[in-house]
Amino acid sequence: MNTIFKTILCPIESDELYLDALEFSRSIARQNDAKLYVLTVVSKFSAEEGLESGNRVGLREAARTELLDNVPYEFVIRTGEVVDEIIAAVESLKVDLVVIPTHGRRGLSRVVLGSVAERIVRESPVPVLTLRSQ
Repeated sequence: MNTIFKTILCPIESDELYLDALEFSRSIARQNDAKLYVLTVVSKFSAEEGLESGNRVGLREAARTELLDNVPYEFVIRTGEVVDEIIAAVESLKVDLVVIPTHGRRGLSRVVLGSVAERIVRESPVPVLTLRSQ
């Protein structure tokens, strides 16, 4: 069977929205016999404060919840600005697809807070699948 996606990137944080994206990414990876990269980006401030190790523990916990059963995966932690680091990971890991959740903000909150997912869609050299919060 020819696989469309051999490598998938799923950037996550610690809320439930990201766990849904991780579960969906796992499903796509299983269907395509693909490797899943689970990425978290730590801000430079958090890294300086020693919070990066806490993120690693959180990622390992996600793996223990059986979200990644039967799929080859690798955890990746990068430090810097979120969008820049996601795009850099797409290029350095040579992924074929990015799966990212979106909060679906509109109006002033979108203008003020911006949209990481929207920027990823615009800047990614590979297809991006966005999942809207329920």
